[in-house]
Amino acid sequence: MKMLLIILLFCTLQSCKDPAKQAEEKTLQEQENFFQVTNFILGQLVDIQSAHLNPIVYTAIKGKRDSNWVSQDSIKNVVVPFLKPVIDSTNLKDFFQLTSFYDSTMKRFIFSHAPSSKLPDDFALRKWDIYIDPEAEKIERVYLEKITGNLKQILTWNTDKSCKIVEIQNDKIVKTTEMLWEFSSK
Repeated sequence: MKMLLIILLFCTLQSCKDPAKQAEEKTLQEQENFFQVTNFILGQLVDIQSAHLNPIVYTAIKGKRDSNWVSQDSIKNVVVPFLKPVIDSTNLKDFFQLTSFYDSTMKRFIFSHAPSSKLPDDFALRKWDIYIDPEAEKIERVYLEKITGNLKQILTWNTDKSCKIVEIQNDKIVKTTEMLWEFSSK
């Protein structure tokens, strides 16, 4: 994890070089260092299962909230809509562009991925952001946005703690699902 942080920080610090050379190096580095979000989320799911945790899932639909414990076998089902397409440099580098910056208010590095051109109509993934806490030297949060027809789905993954999925239709929240597996009061 430290190596990933060092690589991502290196990419950010490259801004002090000659602009022409910098643009060429940045393009090569971004292609090589496109963070594999899908593998990260799958790894987090494996960590949950390895710790023998049964997360609790809170679901809210039309103002009514319900909760249930999720079995080990069903944990992956909560986030299945966000596991496709696989987010890595191989299959998305032609569609998305990486920009990175340091947010001094949040004290986090943010690596934002937005479309580099018009996406195909059947392409649901619209953007994703990775938030890195430089003091803790770890990924703090992953944010993903998908749109299918008039349904917008947003996943906020809080590393080692929880995830939340918000579904929006016609500019109204129609469903929220929150899965928690870290229950301490840190």
